[in-house]
Amino acid sequence: METKKARSPRNALFMVFSVFAVLAAGTLVLIYTTRPATNLESAGVQANQLLAAAGGPAKVCGEANQMFKRFGVTKVKFFDAAELKDFPSLNALGMVRGIWPGSPPRISIRVGTHRNGFFFDIADTNSPGKYPKSPDTLELVDSCVFVHR
Repeated sequence: METKKARSPRNALFMVFSVFAVLAAGTLVLIYTTRPATNLESAGVQANQLLAAAGGPAKVCGEANQMFKRFGVTKVKFFDAAELKDFPSLNALGMVRGIWPGSPPRISIRVGTHRNGFFFDIADTNSPGKYPKSPDTLELVDSCVFVHR
């Protein structure tokens, strides 16, 4: 005569927690192995590709100078889509966030997401100030286009 062994609630709870632990570990391994490279060098490679696709450094810096002249450099300026239609090269780089005053004033453009993105900073080359370079900043175009994460 066979008897069926009944599972206790404690064993069932252990099984549920074990399944969740395996799923959580698998998810962490998947996230870790598929995460994008988020170093400055990888941002520089992507930024150079975007810069070339947008018309090249001369066109981007030229449009930036036009934008500084048109909107000014003394206060923060945020843009809507209608204002950016005259600046297709800058718009092709990413989401143009705005003009930030400073020494020098700069246009900030976000590329990608918070997790795997970076920023273009396009400095006003007509300003007497120079863009402050740091180890976390890559200069793509002399005194004009900079990239940081």
